[in-house]
Amino acid sequence: MSLVEQLAATNAAYPGGLEAYVLKARRLLADSASGTNPFEGYTPSVPSGEDLLYGDEEYQGMEALGSAVRLGVEIRRECVS
Repeated sequence: MSLVEQLAATNAAYPGGLEAYVLKARRLLADSASGTNPFEGYTPSVPSGEDLLYGDEEYQGMEALGSAVRLGVEIRRECVS
């Protein structure tokens, strides 16, 4: 893919195109240089989730479910161990 084709694809894929990308990048760089913290006022926290053991049956089931979701395949919960 040529550079022009890559730029056209990126322009089409980014909301607002490359112009919006450049404007946002400049704003973020300016904010960073001035010490602006975009996360000011937020408190970090650990999200709730599952504690899986790599490779066990539950892990394998979750991997299968995640792969199916990524591929847009519907899996009935009772089919996943």
